[in-house]
Amino acid sequence: MNITLSKPLFIHELGKRSNQEDSYFIPAEAAESSAQFFMVCDGMGGHERGEVASSLVCKTMAEQVTAQLNEGKPFDDGVLNQALQQTYAELDKLTSEGKRPGTTFTFVCFHPSGVTTANIGDSRIYHLRPRERKILFQSRDHSLVFDLYLMGELSYDEMATSPQKNVITKALMPGQENHHRADIVHIADVQPGDCFLLCSDGLLEQTSNEELIGLFAKAADMEQVRQALIDASADNADNHTAVILQVEAVEATPDETLPDDEKSSPFNALNVRPITKSDETLQVSATTTAAPTSSAASAPTSSAAAPSSSSSASSASSGASARPQNAKPSASPRAAKGKSAPTSKAKSKKSISPMLSITLAVLLVILIAVIGVLLLRKSSSKATVPPGYSAVAAPDTPTVVTPVGSPAQEPDESPMAEPEEREDVAPAPVANPAPVANPAPVASPAPVASPAPVANPAPVASPAPRPSTTRAQQKDNMRDRSKTGR
Repeated sequence: MNITLSKPLFIHELGKRSNQEDSYFIPAEAAESSAQFFMVCDGMGGHERGEVASSLVCKTMAEQVTAQLNEGKPFDDGVLNQALQQTYAELDKLTSEGKRPGTTFTFVCFHPSGVTTANIGDSRIYHLRPRERKILFQSRDHSLVFDLYLMGELSYDEMATSPQKNVITKALMPGQENHHRADIVHIADVQPGDCFLLCSDGLLEQTSNEELIGLFAKAADMEQVRQALIDASADNADNHTAVILQVEAVEATPDETLPDDEKSSPFNALNVRPITKSDETLQVSATTTAAPTSSAASAPTSSAAAPSSSSSASSASSGASARPQNAKPSASPRAAKGKSAPTSKAKSKKSISPMLSITLAVLLVILIAVIGVLLLRKSSSKATVPPGYSAVAAPDTPTVVTPVGSPAQEPDESPMAEPEEREDVAPAPVANPAPVANPAPVASPAPVASPAPVANPAPVASPAPRPSTTRAQQKDNMRDRSKTGR
């Protein structure tokens, strides 16, 4: 791309100050290299020797960039950043005198790949298209009020009237541990008649963007633009300086591969300003025009996509594709956002159900384990009866285990003496229907505090049972014995 420029014009006014702290750079004659660059710097008010810092930056940057271009290097971001680092090194030498002046910095370079802009501080760069009455680019201010605007603390209109509007957050100063990097933007959409404006903040104290593009659109040539800007800033208090550039011709169509982030860069202040009424009118009309092209089956998808296309169209026309949180959004994006909400809710429900199933399964396993433990404890607490024995339970007494077929022992209900005075008493012999020969004596039980026998005593061995006889047989046997005795 070969860009031809008209003769550059400049404004360099004191305002109501006694000292001029602004500086600018315009090549003395048409550059023979493939790149042409321009600068405006505003020495920081309130700092001593601000004019020294602004002139030093313009001089050093011009020397460093020119030296690299003369070596045959094509202009790119590397050339710009290297020159900027050398400029910081020259600024650091000023600290030896005990003073720390500072300055803002704006830089525009026209080269075969398009236009490159760079800025630090609150001095501005504009890309205007007067025949279409559009501002395509405005550099972002590194100022306190702009940061407060992005955080929602100030409205867009309050920035111009805030008492803190002159407080900047970035500048080129000597003695800094971390040097501020410039905001760099690449522009490939350059057409004949386009204008570029570099200016210090003092130029636009009382001029809005709408008034600025109006001045360029009404003027017959750049000299009229220059005079109109001088008249509009005649009552401004601060120093104000500007460089006015107009594109005469562009020989080649921009290559699609060239870097072009003018419409999307966060360093374009127009990408973060609120949408105006004219922008909303353009957006609504674009959405209405695009709506009939969508079919009924694809209505939700096309309606959600329509705001994006209209937003990009408005950003192409006015540079307003993004807004801060406190800016009022248009109706179309809000509607699209509302339609996308149910889809996100459905996805969240699907993701919750597996977790709910796993939780219920874990609780069920824990419940089954608790029931099993309780049942096991209950079964282990029951007394175990050996084979051949039966358990006889007396009210309020421990379970007594006796041999099957033998009479159960009655608990001794006679009153007991005190334990220390009680004597060991042998238990009564077990009654049997037939006399037992030499029965084994039963061991005396140990004295206990309760008359009830000890639970689960060892079974007493009983003699082998004799054949049972009836009472009549016993009488006959006795008669036979008596006859035999006689």
